[in-house]
Amino acid sequence: VTLANTNYLSISGQAITGGTVPVASGGTGSTTAPMVGVITAADAAASRTALGVDASGTDNSTNVTLANTNYLSISGQAITGGTVPITSGGTGTTSASAALTALGAQASDAELTAIAGLTSVADKGIQFTGSGTAATYDLTAAGKALLDDADAAAQLVTLGVTSTAGELNILDGVTSNATELNILDASAINSVSSDGASSNGDFTSNNYKISHTFTLDGNLADGAAYANSITITNNKVLLTSVILATASIDVRIDVHSVTSGSFKVRITNKSGAQLNNDSTIIINYIVL
Repeated sequence: VTLANTNYLSISGQAITGGTVPVASGGTGSTTAPMVGVITAADAAASRTALGVDASGTDNSTNVTLANTNYLSISGQAITGGTVPITSGGTGTTSASAALTALGAQASDAELTAIAGLTSVADKGIQFTGSGTAATYDLTAAGKALLDDADAAAQLVTLGVTSTAGELNILDGVTSNATELNILDASAINSVSSDGASSNGDFTSNNYKISHTFTLDGNLADGAAYANSITITNNKVLLTSVILATASIDVRIDVHSVTSGSFKVRITNKSGAQLNNDSTIIINYIVL
């Protein structure tokens, strides 16, 4: 004899033994009272009694509630999670851009990323080298001294330049060659002398730099201008040339009538005293 069904029957020799009948074979799968009681219960109340469960609404059967309702909700047996607010560790939003705004954070930016990739080192400045790329450069003490100046005038002071910006700009728009630009060096000064009595003080010198010793013809009262202008003939002078003039004593040198090949100067006594006849004045000229 053999058994076709062995899920709750067994055979030993000539003895067939029946075990607990499972639910799949129409049983309860249990030999204890509760399960049997549930299967055989006449109604729901009887089933609860068999299982030892209190009736709905009694002390031991309470509806589920939520202690945290700022982002959780419950409906029947369903608990639903909503957007988690910042106060509960969330962002209060549902998109990355809105989350950055809510948290006060900076959105991703190529320029900021480029700067973030640099290594901070003392005495280095930051510069952009292209779109979304950056690098550092050396920032010397001299460079920083210029950067903190309020304006160009302050920067000239920092550089130790006593000329004003306007004075330095006298060469704006001028096309000069190397020889012409070298007129400001300390070489090639042409020294000449002239006398007001013999030549009105006029002279010729074809140099960019001239040291002129002029002898007065007659007394020159304080505040008075010399009777005649001195004419200097010079083939370096152009119609557009600028002539710089300084004197060894307190007189005003007015350069005028600049034309191609010559210019004139007028001398006015500003010394506070009379300049006597045959007094000498050294006047230095630079032709630009």
